[in-house]
Amino acid sequence: MFVEDCNYPSGPMEYSLAMYSSAICIIANVSYTLENWMVDGLLLWHCSIIYSERRWVIVLPIIMYIASIAVSIILLYQNSLPNGNLWGRLSFNFGLFYFTISASINVILTILIFARIFVFRYHARKALEKAHTVPYMSVAALLIESCVLYAIFSILFIVLYGVQSDLSNTFLPILSQVHVCVICLDIAPLLTISLGVWDLRSP
Repeated sequence: MFVEDCNYPSGPMEYSLAMYSSAICIIANVSYTLENWMVDGLLLWHCSIIYSERRWVIVLPIIMYIASIAVSIILLYQNSLPNGNLWGRLSFNFGLFYFTISASINVILTILIFARIFVFRYHARKALEKAHTVPYMSVAALLIESCVLYAIFSILFIVLYGVQSDLSNTFLPILSQVHVCVICLDIAPLLTISLGVWDLRSP
């Protein structure tokens, strides 16, 4: 967009702020928010399956998830107003809360899933040979690596956004891509284990 209006006064940053409430930017923001809802919801759903006998464990993440949806809707509304943008006074407060709680949900759920897998591995080692417990540690290591990756990008963005640095614009588009990649890394091996367990239970 800026390429077509490269002579805009005050440069690309001011142009970005001026166009933030335009239709194309609203569509992009809605898409990003829906992606966050689906990714967080998928991770929450998977965690609820793992803790099917202890649903109380995920009560806090569920409350946080509902809160993140509510705040994101308010944030989208604020950004869609004339001259609205993510760095406005009111939008900034909602934005900082939303990005912080969204990152927290991912970290908390990943830790819960890791803890459950570690417990499975502990009981498996008592009943099976050591070689059969290796997949559990491989999945656990992958979970930690992916969680750290997302946590690093989230912290960098939240800190830069919190101090209202222009560098936050660099990490915001990356954050969405990392979010999706991380959930793929998390879910794929867990589904493999789930299918393996289902296969063992099949007659």
